[in-house]
Amino acid sequence: MADSWVFRISGAVDRPVLDRLRAELGLSKVGRLADDWDELFGEAEWAIQGKVVRVELWRDVDSQEWRLELESPDPLPEAEKVSLGERVQAGLRLAGLEVASIIKRP
Repeated sequence: MADSWVFRISGAVDRPVLDRLRAELGLSKVGRLADDWDELFGEAEWAIQGKVVRVELWRDVDSQEWRLELESPDPLPEAEKVSLGERVQAGLRLAGLEVASIIKRP
């Protein structure tokens, strides 16, 4: 059974904030802020305890809200889940953003 979360982001995302967030979380540089139709703005794969966690940064076309989606095809130990959440929140804070909410997907 996979582990999957959505971190909804609070705060204004402009070019410097986006660049900082990508750098803090090791995300690739994809998407153009000026293009209203671009949705994916970064992706990475993190290795945690020998398991892969896929990380994607999205901007919703309709609402313009930002979110980070994390997914591991394998279940993670509880301590690693906590560490993963702390890593995401630290990266957001360093970029000047906050977590608006966290949704654990079934």
